[in-house]
Amino acid sequence: MTTLKKLKKSNKYIFITTLLAVFTTVGLLYNPMITAADTGSDIQARLTVSASSYVGVAPDQARIYLAVSTFDQDLSKAQSENNATVDKVHAALMSNGIIYDNIQTSNYSVYPEYNYAIYSEKEGAPEISGYRVRNEISVLVTDINKLGTILDVAVNAGANHVNYINFEKSNIDFEENQALALAMERARSKGNAIARAAGMELGRVVAINAGDVYSAFPQSSMMYYAEDSMASIKSGAGAVPIIPGEIKVSANITVVYEIK
Repeated sequence: MTTLKKLKKSNKYIFITTLLAVFTTVGLLYNPMITAADTGSDIQARLTVSASSYVGVAPDQARIYLAVSTFDQDLSKAQSENNATVDKVHAALMSNGIIYDNIQTSNYSVYPEYNYAIYSEKEGAPEISGYRVRNEISVLVTDINKLGTILDVAVNAGANHVNYINFEKSNIDFEENQALALAMERARSKGNAIARAAGMELGRVVAINAGDVYSAFPQSSMMYYAEDSMASIKSGAGAVPIIPGEIKVSANITVVYEIK
């Protein structure tokens, strides 16, 4: 019995020793605190710098969002009138240089309007006074110098709502690359300033992360409704004066440098 107990005790020690060896090996392989310095290598100090920049560019085209809205007590009449007016607007736009593919329906809605002063005796709800049909159209104007004329043409053809105008650039790749290059220059300038303040020198680039490149397009807050005082736009006084503003193309970049 004594020999058996000693054998079990010996086996127990062997098992524990083996487990400790395994855990030690795993720890050496996966311990995140182990760095190049632990293997005898030199650690190169690094500096991470983020910078941003933007480029301003004039838009060369615009997208108009307008609508034809009609109302009638009879739904079919409201729809027929709306369809006829939209056809007139399309024809007027195309006769002034807007190609078919640049005119699109962005939304179409039909809904009842109620007379809340009169309630149905049976239902106890306001009476339907008629039906509103609204066809919303987006128009891409590729010659921005004709924007005012196109607005005037659309309104005089029957578009009774102009919601807003987005100014755009047909190709903005060059400006995006410019903004990225300027952001890179800004990052190096900031890196040099930080390194000098720390009594060090900026070294080679070891990593670059180009962040988002985005454009802020100016939007006109112009609103036109045929029933308000701005209906004078249909008086034939000439093209609507439009000032497009500037598109801002922004870029963000993060650069990792060695410092010494």
